[in-house]
Amino acid sequence: MVILGFDIFPNQIYPPRDIPNSDILINLNPSTIIVDVPFMTTFIVNSAILRSGRDPEACAAGALKMLTKGGIKNVKLKSCYCCSSEGRVAFIVEAESKEAVLDAMNKIDIPVASIMEAEEVKTQK
Repeated sequence: MVILGFDIFPNQIYPPRDIPNSDILINLNPSTIIVDVPFMTTFIVNSAILRSGRDPEACAAGALKMLTKGGIKNVKLKSCYCCSSEGRVAFIVEAESKEAVLDAMNKIDIPVASIMEAEEVKTQK
């Protein structure tokens, strides 16, 4: 939860003190605004070898449906990959924490080998 404090005077509104160079200006009467926004971090999830009989391609393709059907709302699936020869899958997800990602993967029965926080790097041309 993020709490933003505003100094509000007649005809003057100042941005929150705890966010430097903020462009946020809100014309409201309360002196405190509470915003409940989870900060999502990008993670790369590499599975361990899937149990016998599970098709990696079907597992990767069905991951979004499994998360939705399982009622998992705090993990957002961005992309899926599979390696049929190794029997593994990998995902790029957004979540609040590694623990949330691990909990979600356990709920949809994906064995996890690693979860790594990631940041996209643009390649130079």
